[in-house]
Amino acid sequence: MEKLELSAEFDFETMDLSLLVDHILKTHHVFVKENIPLLLQYTKKIAEVHGANHPELMKIETIFKGIANDMLGHLGKEEDVLFPNIIIIVNKEKNNSPEKAEPVSWLIQGMETEHEFVGNEMKIIANLSANFTPPPDGCTTYQITFQKLKEFDENLQQHVHLENEILFKRIIEVEKKLNL
Repeated sequence: MEKLELSAEFDFETMDLSLLVDHILKTHHVFVKENIPLLLQYTKKIAEVHGANHPELMKIETIFKGIANDMLGHLGKEEDVLFPNIIIIVNKEKNNSPEKAEPVSWLIQGMETEHEFVGNEMKIIANLSANFTPPPDGCTTYQITFQKLKEFDENLQQHVHLENEILFKRIIEVEKKLNL
């Protein structure tokens, strides 16, 4: 994914990794979990109502269902396995915590592969939707759906950038430093 402008509000490059994990959870994971049900409902509705005139909507609905399923599973792996292990590694580095730290680089490889897959699926939706531009005959729900899909895509790009380019790179360095 391309280099993104992130909020000037935080210096993510130097932010404590525990705080960065917390930020990702509270900002990006919450956003995904709140928006997936709504987008599933909206993509289904516009496919049913406008699909005859806009067959690409059926493809968008199908692709987004897959994204939703993949993302929810992905977030679960991050929340249940990866992030708790990252926190253990951070605590071990900070205060030599006795808790056993497991290497996370192998998990990170899988997460990055999943990020790439979902990013590519969103690119397909962007292409099918003329970059999230509703047609002139699109109803309000159609317009809202495309706006929400665009917001979802933008959030996903920021989320992936924070993880792949900042969190993952930094924690792998800590992992090497601790010889895990």
